[in-house]
Amino acid sequence: MTCRYFNIIVYNAKIVQAEHKENLFALLRRSLSSAKIVQNFDLASQMRIYSFICEREKFI
Repeated sequence: MTCRYFNIIVYNAKIVQAEHKENLFALLRRSLSSAKIVQNFDLASQMRIYSFICEREKFI
């Protein structure tokens, strides 16, 4: 099954980088229960990196 990986970098509560934005907004409009959300912290920069792993079919 094909999966797609998303990285969102949030700094001071603003999205400063997002890959595949058109699919990202579709993901956020859906229930996140179908997504695996992994949150990592970069303590040096105090940036929050949210990684979304979802099935490709969810975005079609």
